[in-house]
Amino acid sequence: MSWPIVVITGANSGVGFGICQRLLCQLAEKIPSDTLIKPRELSGNSEKDVREADRFVLPCEGITLIMACRSVQRAEVARQKLLQILDERVEALRNTPSYDGHAEYFRKNVQIKIHSVDLSSLETIPKFVQELEISYPYVSHLICNAGIAPFISINWPSCIHQLLTDPLGAVTTPTYYLQTWGEVSQDGYGFTWQCNVFGHYTLYKDLYHLLSSSKYRYDSRVIWTSSLESKKTYRAEDWQLKETHDPYGSSKYQVELISAELDRRVSDEPNASKRVRHFTAHPGVTHTNIDLNLINPLLHYLKHFIFYLARWIGSPNHPIALDKGAVSVVWLSIISLSTLTVFSASKKGSKGDPLSNKSEIRVGDNLEEEDQSSGDEDEGPDWTKLMPKAARPVIPKRGDKEFEPSKQGGSGLQQHILQRARNAMFEALRADRTISNKSISYGTWHPSLARVSVTISRGISIGTVGHSVPRETAMTNGTVKTQKRMELLPEEAIYLIERGSLLCWKESAVEYPNDGTFESISGSPMTVQQAYTEMIGKEDLTMDRYQVYAYLKRLGYTVTRTKPPTAFYPVTAPYPPSQCSNDTNAFSS
Repeated sequence: MSWPIVVITGANSGVGFGICQRLLCQLAEKIPSDTLIKPRELSGNSEKDVREADRFVLPCEGITLIMACRSVQRAEVARQKLLQILDERVEALRNTPSYDGHAEYFRKNVQIKIHSVDLSSLETIPKFVQELEISYPYVSHLICNAGIAPFISINWPSCIHQLLTDPLGAVTTPTYYLQTWGEVSQDGYGFTWQCNVFGHYTLYKDLYHLLSSSKYRYDSRVIWTSSLESKKTYRAEDWQLKETHDPYGSSKYQVELISAELDRRVSDEPNASKRVRHFTAHPGVTHTNIDLNLINPLLHYLKHFIFYLARWIGSPNHPIALDKGAVSVVWLSIISLSTLTVFSASKKGSKGDPLSNKSEIRVGDNLEEEDQSSGDEDEGPDWTKLMPKAARPVIPKRGDKEFEPSKQGGSGLQQHILQRARNAMFEALRADRTISNKSISYGTWHPSLARVSVTISRGISIGTVGHSVPRETAMTNGTVKTQKRMELLPEEAIYLIERGSLLCWKESAVEYPNDGTFESISGSPMTVQQAYTEMIGKEDLTMDRYQVYAYLKRLGYTVTRTKPPTAFYPVTAPYPPSQCSNDTNAFSS
C-alpha cells in the first residue's frame, strides 16, 4: 500500500502546526469528516473519480509526516505534542459506540520525521532534498507553508481610524501594519521574496522527481499557503520586492500566480497517468503570536477576544483556532481531485461558523484575513527598527535569542537578523546627538582636594550624588568667608562626566578666555579620558571599584560609601559607620 508521505514547511508552530494536527486527527477517522465538506461553489462537479490517479485512498492506514523546519529543537517539541494530541484523539474515537479499530491501526503506522531546511539560505535546500532522496521513495504532498511576515510596527493613528470607521475590517483586513522593505538575503535576493516565494519554488523544483515518482501512483499535490492580504504593490522590474513597502502582500500575490500557472500547465496533459497538481489555500483569521513584538501581552489577548466577537456578530472569516484555520489545506490534501476542475485560479479558504466551532471551505477571492501565520511567521525574525533620522536614535529592542549552534555560524535567517542588528547599532552611533544645557551641570575638579565642586546644578542625575561641605571662599572684596558648596566624590564625578550629565573643568591658575557660553567657569576643560586619569587612584578608588559603582548606578541604585571620607559626608541607615565591617565597605578590599 502506498501511504502518503507529506512534507510540510514551517510545521513546528502557527498554522503549520495546525495543519499537522488536523491532518493526523482527520486520517485517524475511517471516513474523515473534512471529506464530507462540499463547497456550494463546487456543487456541480462530479464526485466520482474520473481518473484512478485522482483518488486519495481512504481509509488511510498510515502516513509519514515530514516536518521541514529551521529549528530542529523546536520541531522535536512540536513532534511530541502532535503525538500526544493524536493519542488523545485515538482514545476518544476508541470510546465511540461504532468504533471499528481503524484509529489504533492508523496510529501504529504514523511516522513523524524532522528534517532541517532554511528557505532564507538556498544552500540548505539541496541538502534537505538529498536527505529525502535517501530516506523516502516518493513525496505525495508538499505543503508550502513557511515564510515570514516582516511587520515592524503599527501605525496607531491609522489603526484607531480604521477601528472607528470600519471595525470589522480592522480585525479582518487591517491597513495599519508597517513592514520592513529593501532587505536583501545572504544569497543576494529580496529577503521576503526569497523566504515566501523563491525558496518554496526552488524546493518544489528540486523535489519534482520525488513528487512525480510512479512509486506513488496517485496524483501528487503541492499546496501553497497564501493570504487574502495578497495584492500587487510592486513595479514589474521590482519582482524581487526590494522596493515595495508591502513585500508580504506582494509575495503572496506572486505565490498565487505561480500556483495557478503551474496547475494550468497540467491541463496540457489530460491523459497523463501521473500528475503534480498545484493549489492555493489560506487559513482565514487565526490567532497566532505573529504580533507579540508589536503589541503588549494585554492587547494580544484582547485581540483574541475581539476575533471571537467578530465571529459572533456574523463574520465567516474568523476560524481563529489553528487547527480550524488548517481545514482548507487538509481538505485539499485528502479529497478526490475529481471534485475540482483541472485549472482553477481561485483560492480555497477556511471559514468559521459564527455560532459554532465548525469549520468550512470557501472558494473565491472575497475572503478577508488579518493574522494569518505561515509556519515560522510567529517565530518571526526579530526585525530591528530605528526612528527617523530627525528623531532621537534608539537601539532596537531584542527578543528571545533562538540562535542554534552551526558550523556556518547559524542559519541564513539568523545571520540576517544579526546583520540588521549590527547595522542598526552603527546607524545609532553615527547619528547626530543634541544635548540640552538645561540638563547639564558644571563643576571644577580640585586635584588637591580630590573633589569636584559643583558650580551649576541641573538635571535629575545630580539629585542622588554629592554632599554639602563648608569651604573658605575668597570674596570679591578681598575678605574670606566660609560657605557651603556641593562637592562630588571622584566616582560620582566620573559617572556623571561619562554619561554626559556633567561638564568639568580642572582648577588652574592660568586664565582662559570665556566667551560667555559657560558662566562662572574657569580652568581647563576635561575630557572623559582625562577624568579617568586624574580621578582613578584618588582615595583608594580603583577601576574595579568604579565599575561596580557605575553598574549599580545604571541599575537605578543610590550608592554611597559606608565609611565617610570626611565628617561632612552623610551616612544613611541601616549601615552607620560603627556597625560597618570591611564586607559592607564599598571601598574595602
